[in-house]
Amino acid sequence: MIENEYGSELSEVIQRHMSCGLPVEMLTSVSFVSARRLRFTSIGRDRRGECVTTIKRTIDLERRELDGGDTFISHPLRGCGHGRQIARNCYQLAESLELVRMNIHAVLDGRYAWARCGFTPTIENWPSVKKQLVSIMETPTFRAHPAERLHAMRIVEPNSPWSLYMLTRITELVQCGEFNDHGSVTFGRALLCQLTGWKGTFDMANERSRAILWEDGNG
Repeated sequence: MIENEYGSELSEVIQRHMSCGLPVEMLTSVSFVSARRLRFTSIGRDRRGECVTTIKRTIDLERRELDGGDTFISHPLRGCGHGRQIARNCYQLAESLELVRMNIHAVLDGRYAWARCGFTPTIENWPSVKKQLVSIMETPTFRAHPAERLHAMRIVEPNSPWSLYMLTRITELVQCGEFNDHGSVTFGRALLCQLTGWKGTFDMANERSRAILWEDGNG
């Protein structure tokens, strides 16, 4: 591990922000990979000592960006807004360090959750994401809901950076094989969770992204 004169101070800042608003205290470890680049892992455990939340991120002080790594939330804590609280904690951490951008690679539940929190696909990644969405909407699950499918097609067509977020607002319930253990899920969630994944960004100066992140709702 590379030593850094600001290591202790940064560790305290990260620790303070990562624990905010979560049902468990997050214990954070920090390691510097270079003088201006560091990685941290925050782990939350329940009363039995079992890991229920893990957050891994990289901070690049040169580029002034926070890069997303793994985010794990145990099943009992999902659907309660903890994902959105983690995103808010990361935003407040980035803001305190005067970073300009947060980056993520959305997979698994994050394919839906990051869009709900105001992250948008990168310009480079959007064409691939759009192609996948159009193809997914041709499957029987989504063709069974023609009104919602048409609405979704109209959202995707203009190539707006907010397309994924707008898709999360389509709340008609559908049956989707990927969610057999949950029963019916919203059209938007089912659609986004069929994606193989997407690369996204959150511009710290973008007012709409900030408004979405702080809107009510579980994400």
